[in-house]
Amino acid sequence: MPQCLHGGRRSGQYWPAVDVVGGPGRSSYVHLSGGKAGRWRDPAAGRNGDLLDPIRLTRGTDSAGEAMDEAARFLGLGGAGAGKGKGRVVRGERPRAL
Repeated sequence: MPQCLHGGRRSGQYWPAVDVVGGPGRSSYVHLSGGKAGRWRDPAAGRNGDLLDPIRLTRGTDSAGEAMDEAARFLGLGGAGAGKGKGRVVRGERPRAL
């Protein structure tokens, strides 16, 4: 999501971007292909996860539903409430498609 991973552009199999929470440098990146496709990482801050995590960090929420709503709006799949009742996100599991 460009709003969360701003300042980036494709570089091979990665999307390098600035720190998700506005810190200096280009420490964040997303795997675009392969077995880790869709996984996000910020090694400088010691953070990683799925693509809902940068949304949560930039929005200041721990709610998977709110993050899913934002992702759905960005993708044009629905407005508020799109993420409600879709199940919970558990660390270590890949989230289901919206």
